[in-house]
Amino acid sequence: MEKLTLSSNQLTQNIENLQNHLNEIKVEGAYISSFDAYLSEYVPRQECHRYYVTGFTGSMAEVFVPANGRVQLFVDGRYYEQAEREVDPKLVEINKCGLGLNEFLFKYIKDHEITSIAYEASRTPISTLKTMEQTLDAKAMDEAKLSKLLSYQTFRADGELYCAKRPDSESTHLKLERVIKNEHEAIFVSALDSISWLSNLRSNGIPNSSFFLAKSIATSQTLYLFLNTEVPSDKIGSDNIKIFSEDSFEDVLKSITADGKIERILYDAERITAKDYHSLCGVVSEDNLDEFPGGLYTFQSRKLDSELAAIRESFDLADLAIL
Repeated sequence: MEKLTLSSNQLTQNIENLQNHLNEIKVEGAYISSFDAYLSEYVPRQECHRYYVTGFTGSMAEVFVPANGRVQLFVDGRYYEQAEREVDPKLVEINKCGLGLNEFLFKYIKDHEITSIAYEASRTPISTLKTMEQTLDAKAMDEAKLSKLLSYQTFRADGELYCAKRPDSESTHLKLERVIKNEHEAIFVSALDSISWLSNLRSNGIPNSSFFLAKSIATSQTLYLFLNTEVPSDKIGSDNIKIFSEDSFEDVLKSITADGKIERILYDAERITAKDYHSLCGVVSEDNLDEFPGGLYTFQSRKLDSELAAIRESFDLADLAIL
């Protein structure tokens, strides 16, 4: 697939369309994240909505689009030179920041006495939204309308799923038992690397990645996967995995919580979108949602002895030529 490129005229029109919309809905600006709907850092350009209003292609930045004036792009030291090369200073002002871009974004908002902001619920972490709501009147945008205003393009990862479990690696069943000790708890997971690790499934549908696009609910016995691509007709991977379409997320969640056995759902506030958080709240009481900082990364980083042996074996072969 060819990389998306925007002309200067297209970029100018996108910014004008968004600013006109902000004035129509009477907010002072919009937060546009770099994330996709899975809060991934590295995303296909079509899925990086920040690109459509800045022209900046770096993997990480924050953006505030005021209802009037230049778009504000916040980048750290990794991207100073790239931002200067890629953005039009007549349209976009570069804010050169240190680490912690969110802090610089919210300082800008405070310094400019901004009181209202719009955001994309499907691409804004709930942690960021809750920070906004402490001092701002935050309003979710109509994303279907926004997509038309900015001519968003959609990326589809159409690669086939396959099981990547090695004979000496841990099964999904054992991972679930290790991660979830309480049978009355479930974990919402949308981090793609965590889902691939937990399921032992991979795909070739995303450029330069073996991950696949999915969200999930994990219980102590079952991993429920929700794909935004076609659900495979054949059984793939562990018997502990059940696969559904993404559209069926709320219905499946209702079914697995209906008998009261699942009493709490855990989530990582940095790795769940505002839209997904509110979907959970629509099925279970917000009082039954608890933060799970860091998600599955602590578990992913712990290697079994067999996995360490495989890593060492691969390292020992690293200096050998492949004929």
